[in-house]
Amino acid sequence: KTAYEIRNCDWSSDVCSSDLAAAIDGKGSHLLLEMCLMNNVPAIQYDQQIIGANDPEHPSGWLVGIERVNRVQMCLDYVQRRVNELKDEHQGCTVTVEAESKADPGGMFGRDDWYGTCDITITCRHKHTGEVLFIEVVDYKDGRGWVHVKDNSQLLSYLAGKMRPFVASGPDLVRPFRPEKVRGCRMTIVQPKTNPVIRYQCSTKPEDNFSPVTVMDKAIELSQAAKKIGRAHV
Repeated sequence: KTAYEIRNCDWSSDVCSSDLAAAIDGKGSHLLLEMCLMNNVPAIQYDQQIIGANDPEHPSGWLVGIERVNRVQMCLDYVQRRVNELKDEHQGCTVTVEAESKADPGGMFGRDDWYGTCDITITCRHKHTGEVLFIEVVDYKDGRGWVHVKDNSQLLSYLAGKMRPFVASGPDLVRPFRPEKVRGCRMTIVQPKTNPVIRYQCSTKPEDNFSPVTVMDKAIELSQAAKKIGRAHV
């Protein structure tokens, strides 16, 4: 999974920690989450199975135990709840869930060094017009180190990259941006080893001062900051 190094390393210990064993173990949980989403099955489906055999970092794969099952299921339950909430809020809409999909915010600024893979993207669109009613990016964290969601540069990068096809201009999807074409957005961390497990910043919460417009403004700031220090992704 690609991490962003723009200003500060403010994301999960399973990306930034010197504890390599924990990072590798976290990769097993991400793989289980992806498999469950892709196959539309609960995590218990893989209990006591070995997944990810022949992985370059962990050739023996990961034995799925009940603790891993329970952690990943928390994220799966959250995603299903959000899908149901969006369908209830926007009657007749179409809600899609993507797992492990590319986010390319750098492309909006002519960069090829700022991109990553987003754990989960939930997109709600009007059934007939295709209007984007809501976009949410969800990042699963398997580590214990607390990760702040507010103005998190990694999540902002993911969200800007996912908004890009809808708000950027022309065949190259660059400026000018029209963030008003996305009605609402949210970025969420699901981290089962912390309390609370779920933390988010959302455009429907006035106190969060968060909207598609602010996301794109932050993306511009992040791109400029990355230019100053000469790097954008690790």
